[in-house]
Amino acid sequence: MRLAGRGRRLWLAGVLVLAAGALIAAFGPGARAAGYGPEQVPYSFCAYLGCPDGYRPNGALVMDAAGNLYGTTFSGGIQNTSNLCGVNRCGVVFELTPNGTGWTETVLYRFCSQTNCADGQRPNPGSLVIDGAGNLYGTTGYGGTGVSCGNGCGVVFELSPNRQRTAWTETVLYSFCPQSKCADGAFPNGGLLVDATGNLYGTTTEGGGTACPSNSAGCGVVFELSPNQQQTAWTETVLYRFCQKSKCTDGGLPNTGLIMDGSGNLYGTTNTGGANTVANVCSYGCGAAFELTPNQARTAWSEAVLYSFCSQANCSDGALPSAGLVIDASGYLYGTTYGGGYQNFCTGIIGCGVVFELVPGQQAEWTEMVLYDFCAQTNCLDGFQPFAGLLIDRTGNLYGTAQNGGAYTFGTAFELAPNEARTAWTETTLYTFCSQSQCKDGANPTSTLIMDGERNLYGTTISGGNSDTIDGTVFALIYRPQLVYAKGADFNGDGKGDILLRYSDGTVTIWEMNGASVLASVGGQTVPYTWQVAGAGDFNGDGKTDILWRYLDGTVAVWLMNGGTVTASLGVGSAAAGWTIVGTGDFDGDGTTDILWQYTDGTVVVWFMKGGAIASVANIGMAGPGWQVAGIGDFNGDGKADILWRYTDGTVAMWLMNGAAVASDVGVGSAAAGWTIAGTGDFNGDGKSDILWQYTDGTVAVWLMNGATVTSSTGIGAAASGWTVAGTADFTGAGTSDILWQYTDGTLAEWLINAGTVTSSLGAGTVPTGWATLE
Repeated sequence: MRLAGRGRRLWLAGVLVLAAGALIAAFGPGARAAGYGPEQVPYSFCAYLGCPDGYRPNGALVMDAAGNLYGTTFSGGIQNTSNLCGVNRCGVVFELTPNGTGWTETVLYRFCSQTNCADGQRPNPGSLVIDGAGNLYGTTGYGGTGVSCGNGCGVVFELSPNRQRTAWTETVLYSFCPQSKCADGAFPNGGLLVDATGNLYGTTTEGGGTACPSNSAGCGVVFELSPNQQQTAWTETVLYRFCQKSKCTDGGLPNTGLIMDGSGNLYGTTNTGGANTVANVCSYGCGAAFELTPNQARTAWSEAVLYSFCSQANCSDGALPSAGLVIDASGYLYGTTYGGGYQNFCTGIIGCGVVFELVPGQQAEWTEMVLYDFCAQTNCLDGFQPFAGLLIDRTGNLYGTAQNGGAYTFGTAFELAPNEARTAWTETTLYTFCSQSQCKDGANPTSTLIMDGERNLYGTTISGGNSDTIDGTVFALIYRPQLVYAKGADFNGDGKGDILLRYSDGTVTIWEMNGASVLASVGGQTVPYTWQVAGAGDFNGDGKTDILWRYLDGTVAVWLMNGGTVTASLGVGSAAAGWTIVGTGDFDGDGTTDILWQYTDGTVVVWFMKGGAIASVANIGMAGPGWQVAGIGDFNGDGKADILWRYTDGTVAMWLMNGAAVASDVGVGSAAAGWTIAGTGDFNGDGKSDILWQYTDGTVAVWLMNGATVTSSTGIGAAASGWTVAGTADFTGAGTSDILWQYTDGTLAEWLINAGTVTSSLGAGTVPTGWATLE
């Protein structure tokens, strides 16, 4: 991928303005903005009397290559003979398997199945880890054979499946506190880290034997578990004992998991300790971020405090981190604190929590930056008190949950997206929990999110679901990628764009359009949300748009359509994790739409289609880091789809295609920060695709194209706050693409375009709550 043609600027003008909340609407496919659609609940716990399936899931999930989810619950399971957990029972390890119509829960293990809970009890908030063989590893906060803690001091366990993965065996790898004064640690409260050689790393909240102002048994340790060659025995080594320094300035009470960088250094946080204290809030220290560095032989480790929280007035830099860290490709660290920040709405603690960044310096110093203060919105609609850690995607966006706040006060899921310079961050609330009656959608998320290959997010809530109190759920936030096509969807073949809609229960409906008028609403099929619409196009060459589907395990299928009727449902193939459908277009000019894929390493592949089946597969190239597919269109008018790219700095480039070959790799231009490619379409009717832009203030502009050359850069209007470009299509059949807008309340509007000019703004309806415009 070449970086060429930088410096071109968009020409701006205000020709037509959409007023905020204007009651005009219409639908149209073609291109739409990326984002997260409806929330789904794959499982609500305590589905049976006595909760043998578990309840109160308090840890993050882990996903295997087949798309199965694994997790733990703090309570539920088996009624133990020792009665150590009482009526709440001692927790389970569970698996959720997609089954084509939903998800099936299977309990893999119920804790306290052994006398005196020697097998562990109460799995902690840390996530499970899975190795290459499919074995699961985790910790429990209590149980085991340690005798100094009443109900046991916790264990590290392994769950191993049989060959068919129909039965699992639990093995306790280590029981804490067999040593005097629990010098080996006690009460592991975070997840595990597994390295390339199979060693396990983790933390305990207490133990270590050092003088600890808050606990006589010590302020916690970092430990390593190493297997013998046969993996039949494990040896525990304490890498560091906290509170070795005066007043615990080195940190205390770590209750989270660890991460490891490429050099083998470990990073984490402690909930207390550090250089700063606040009376009645964090009397034993407000927490710290730390690094452990090994010697060359990895036989000794040195601890360094990277940052002590509450270093600024009123703890505006954050206080009391309750989750671990994540690291990006540049070595920057990101995390959350439960308290601190500028917002003082939260009682009993200073501030409502922050998201922070730690930036390494040239020497050993680190600089902390607060990226977001929670409760920044009125009534804390953005959430507050983030208990869980962060997820970072390949483009550097951060995702997380806040335990409380939101419109219904039961927590939120959020995204933080940086500008191109990564000097400012924008928070978006992806979901507000307890939006449904009796919190059927879940309440109070406390786990770190995970993301699958399709960018769907998964997590757990400790409350809501089958009960509005304590049962809990596994939830999914479904990603709706930005998909752009050489022409808009035309399901009935009348030459005018139609609309594909999907309801929150999975129901699919098509609006057959005539300009801004809905001629008919057809379809009505219900498809589980384990299947996602991945695109649209004419895959059998009959002149009518079909629907492309992808299942969670990577399976791809096509519905061949005749209006709202599915004439055939065909399995197409499957792609492994890491491959994403990034667009569709007719790349070889045979009249049949093909499927464009991109792998996480940048590799680009096309499935050439014929009659709804794969005719051939071609690897067409690789894009370097930072380049993303921004659109598909026939920019040079040769009847073959081309690929539009955009770099993180705003540079635009193009692959002019000739079937499986990149005929020309050319730079197009560059747009300043704030401009987003909103779609492609032929806006002047010359038979060549053009590029539609939208600025952050609502301004819209078009680059009229001749191949990779911008023949004209024209501002065509602006929209008030709340309106975004939702797609492009030829709604009237006039031979030029029109623009679809959507308002935050579901209202849509059309701008009809002629020769790059807005000729009229028309309305046709409003999308009811629960419905999403897909194509």
